[in-house]
Amino acid sequence: MFVKLLKIGYSSKLLKVMTDMYSKASSSVKWKGYLSKSFKDIMGVTQEGITSPFLFKSFLADLGEHLSDECGIILCESIVKHLLWADDLFLVSPSATLMQTQLNNLKDYCSKWHLVVNALKTKILVFGVKDPGKFKFTFGNNAIETSGSYTYLGNLIRDSRNPFTKIDEVILHKCYKACYKIRDYVDAVGQLIPSHAVHFFNVLIAPLLDYGSEVWYSEGTAEKLEVFQKKYFKRNLSVRINTPDEAVFGELGVLPVSVRLKKNLLKFMHRLNTLPNSSLVKWAYSELVTLHELGYDTWYSKASKVMSEFVSIAGLDDGCFLKLNSSSVKAKLDRIFLTEYSKKWLNNINNSDICKKLRTYKLFKSEFKFEKYLDIPSKSVRAAISRFRMSSHHLPIELGRHHKQIIPAEKRLCKKCQVVGNEIHHLLECKITQSIREVLLKAASKYIVNFRSLSKVNQFSEIMSCKEREFLLCLGNFLIEADHLIKDPVGHTP
Repeated sequence: MFVKLLKIGYSSKLLKVMTDMYSKASSSVKWKGYLSKSFKDIMGVTQEGITSPFLFKSFLADLGEHLSDECGIILCESIVKHLLWADDLFLVSPSATLMQTQLNNLKDYCSKWHLVVNALKTKILVFGVKDPGKFKFTFGNNAIETSGSYTYLGNLIRDSRNPFTKIDEVILHKCYKACYKIRDYVDAVGQLIPSHAVHFFNVLIAPLLDYGSEVWYSEGTAEKLEVFQKKYFKRNLSVRINTPDEAVFGELGVLPVSVRLKKNLLKFMHRLNTLPNSSLVKWAYSELVTLHELGYDTWYSKASKVMSEFVSIAGLDDGCFLKLNSSSVKAKLDRIFLTEYSKKWLNNINNSDICKKLRTYKLFKSEFKFEKYLDIPSKSVRAAISRFRMSSHHLPIELGRHHKQIIPAEKRLCKKCQVVGNEIHHLLECKITQSIREVLLKAASKYIVNFRSLSKVNQFSEIMSCKEREFLLCLGNFLIEADHLIKDPVGHTP
């Protein structure tokens, strides 16, 4: 390494300091609480050393000179022979013969400079061939496995027409591991209130869902990842899995993953257009644009579709979006996507054909924002209110839809009162809960102006819209007691 640095032009004084520093470098191994004796570091750069990344980069700076131009691929009239990120090396060649030549060149380079390549972790990925196993590759005396997939920088790449076909499985595996860690933490300290659940999702899980999405984005993958997001929040809210998604997102004020991924894609697309023409990434982008214009389905095809949707709702054109100031792009994307989704969300909850279960939700919910009752410490109170608001309960109006032969809504009757057993009836009229209702009504009269003079529908709407902590506790306790009262001995709703 120091020989190379000397050739590059580093001063002898600096090299003397670094040589002295590395001559004293040592390490120890810690295992099961025990620390081994220290031993000298005789290979590689120091772990976590401030200068280590720069030294490693300088050491490998001449790798491209030892790889043959004839074995590379042409990208925008330039030749690309390899990609290198830290110690992850990616060789590219247009044929098996040329790839073997590059492997031989790499072997010679490693032998000259005493580098070690882990042959067990090295894989060959062949595109556009039905039987890639027929090709044999070696690195020195070691055979290199030909694989149908390879993970590079955390992204799974496959040898299919769509190289990111199975990327959702890799991402979801990481997300579930993160969920288990969160659950272990929660079990140790108590419970996870929804505001903390949202924060944990944004900090620990969303980055896993986002990682590499600018490259692998597709509507199908976004939908699969969104299913995970819905399960995560529904579990935290203690509502059933078939609870309307609009209600879950609306209660938490959280945007679906698909919206987040679209924003990432557009930010990346904008950044690509601002890169200098000498950038390797810009070359690849230009090739994708050219192939798209020739009729091929490329990454740019998906990105341009998302961009067209965005500029349509934003009142821009493609050229205007790409020319936006880089510092304002994120804020503009956040604002427009939030505004547009809020409009769509409000339209959906008010559309009985789309959200049939949310017949009463639309009476009191009109803003896409986090609800205050979700910060109540008592999980049972929060869960009772969440289930009632989002129609994830056991009232006749809901149970009737789950019969083998669905009962029409107007015939889903409360057995005690013989009227439609919906949320309004349960809260304000049902004879079963009459004995505990007066406490709720007194609390409502205290916090809601002219409550007693309002119609039943307006009373219901005001009760469900009230944000006062004391009243929310009263409402939650009422719903818990009412739930016990309406259940018969065998657990059926009367």
